[in-house]
Order: sequence, then C-alpha cells, then structure tokens
Amino acid sequence: MNPDTEKLITVLKQIKKTIHIENNFVDILNELQSKKSLLLKNSAASHNYYCPIIYNELEILADGNVYPCCISLGNIPGISIKKYTIVEIWNMYHNFRKNIIKKNFYPFCKTSCTLLQKE
Repeated sequence: MNPDTEKLITVLKQIKKTIHIENNFVDILNELQSKKSLLLKNSAASHNYYCPIIYNELEILADGNVYPCCISLGNIPGISIKKYTIVEIWNMYHNFRKNIIKKNFYPFCKTSCTLLQKE
C-alpha cells in the first residue's frame, strides 16, 4: 500500500472514531456529506461555499438533453441539443449560473453536491 493511501486510511479511522460510525468507510463518507448538507442548509453557512464547476461544464446525455451540472439531472428540465446549439444552451443557463455565483444554491446543490468547495 502506498504512503498516501495509508495516510488516508489513518485519517478516515480517526474520523470514524470522532463521529462514532461503527460501519465501513462508505458510511463515513455518507455521514460527512450529511454534515456538510446540514451546514449548507443554513444560509449563513452557504455563503462560505462556492461551486468550482459552474463555468467549466455542461452535462450532455445520450438522449441529447443538456444540464448545467451533474447534480441538476432530474432536478431541472434538460434542454435538447437537437433544438439548440451548445452556445444557445450555455446562454439559457445564465440565470442558473448567476444564482450559484450569488450563493443562492438550489436545494439539490445543498443536499446532493459533493463538489461544492469551502472558500
């Protein structure tokens, strides 16, 4: 096992003891995500986070529907790439990105996104 993996396992074991999780590391990660979600539900805490991908990606599914990010799939309607160009779709999601930049996170951002970063 490489040294980085060993360090990660040591840290995860410490976290496991600290937050009293008695199952596996998946449970630890789920618990940590849950605690992050609880923090983000508090609007004051939301202002300490930012989205690192909002200006870097679009999700394009095999059926041609496009979404502003992977977490938005199923949470907002997709826009068909068969009807609009990628530039038009990018521009249609302007208000979505604007809200995220203003720290007005959508509920699915707060509860599901693992990519939000602390400032």
